Amino acid sequence: MALTSLLVCADAEAVQVLSCVLEDLGIEVECCSDPHAARPRINEQSFHAVIVDCVDESAAADFITCVRKTSRNQSTVIVVMANGGTPVSDIFAKGANFALYKPISRERAAHSIRAARGLIRHERRIQPRFPVQSRASLAYASNEEASAILVDLNDRGLGVRADDRLSPSCKVYFQFSLPQNNSVVRLAGEVM
Repeated sequence: MALTSLLVCADAEAVQVLSCVLEDLGIEVECCSDPHAARPRINEQSFHAVIVDCVDESAAADFITCVRKTSRNQSTVIVVMANGGTPVSDIFAKGANFALYKPISRERAAHSIRAARGLIRHERRIQPRFPVQSRASLAYASNEEASAILVDLNDRGLGVRADDRLSPSCKVYFQFSLPQNNSVVRLAGEVM
């Protein structure tokens, strides 16, 4: 699944610089000229990142609040563009994650967007998984004792890193202990 972004900005130079940076990082870009025009898009589609120009700070703050209230985009990474002298504490309180200061340079934008990209979730689970590092044992079709590393889990599933590739839709039996807990957990599941 490709990463997607919504760039809300009327400044043609900033749009050009940010579009190039985002595309270089493998993030698709959709542009809107102002927050009012972008609202319908936020309600229609999930975006991995939203970048908002704070030229009208009140409209930008309202838009960020709107983004955070939608079920599709409440965990979206939000980057704001602000003038150097503008305090962004109120914008961060509304839910922004990063700030870029104008004038936007390609180097600074690339650095900030790379940092923001690290926060972007590559998948959208209903329940987030919690990162874990623990040894696990797998049993499946042709292998009764494969070693693996448990990387994340929640009450609906888990992620493991195994040496061998598992066949799609095969039945798997897990055995692992959680960090700081001696009890062994045994589960059965299916590769998804």
